[in-house]
Amino acid sequence: MTILFLESITELNKIAATYPAININSPLVQNTIAAKVLTSDDSCTVTASSSLSPEGLLLLGRLIGASETLTHLDMSGNNIGEHAEAFATAIAEAPLLNTLDMSSNNIGKHAEAFANAISATPCLKTLDMSGNNIGKHAEAFANAIATALSLTSLNISDNNIDNHGEAFTHSIVQSPSLRFLDMEHNNTEEEKIYTIQTIIAASNIKSCDLYGAEEVRAQHDAALVNIHALLSDSLPIGLPSLVGSYFSLPTNTELLDDAVETQFLLGG
Repeated sequence: MTILFLESITELNKIAATYPAININSPLVQNTIAAKVLTSDDSCTVTASSSLSPEGLLLLGRLIGASETLTHLDMSGNNIGEHAEAFATAIAEAPLLNTLDMSSNNIGKHAEAFANAISATPCLKTLDMSGNNIGKHAEAFANAIATALSLTSLNISDNNIDNHGEAFTHSIVQSPSLRFLDMEHNNTEEEKIYTIQTIIAASNIKSCDLYGAEEVRAQHDAALVNIHALLSDSLPIGLPSLVGSYFSLPTNTELLDDAVETQFLLGG
């Protein structure tokens, strides 16, 4: 793996500013550190302190798109923001790129445009979009990225999705290839947890990290333990097991609320 530090990025910034439409095959570009790396290495990290200019970012994207060796690219923390679509369009031509880390790039409202562009990458399997403040744009992003036919793993954690999680999930499960999904730390409301889990369970996704699911389940299980204990002490023989079976197969938070309320009424 090679890391492109400030010096190598400064080269690209200067060339791009001086020659905006320069051919990436020109000796001036091909003799840069970045070009040499992208024509020889299979893994590259662009350090977050690289201070990429918009022009330098696009030139780097064009080099990445032309690379016949690059398989892994880490662009995390580069504050790409509004230039995300142009960058994605440039790198989408990379024939072997299969792992892309775009975390913490302040992509936000540009997420849908980015997804539309990056979904054309022929071999992309793993995409990290964590920490990009996607928020209310989550559903549009999901609709777009679901068209990436080779994508198997998506990290969408820490994006302030909040109450847009259900709509996002309905859209992302339309992906024919996605198998692993990370939705942790998105402030998902408890009443949405079971709904999202149900949607995921009926999809092709094999694994989904969803912060809050374990807490809800633990709360529910604790309530059940108390209910069974109370029923055993206060109801006729045989009835506790019959009533208890009703609460043993909850499918949503309404049953959890029923269980907690029953515990209260019985004196728990």
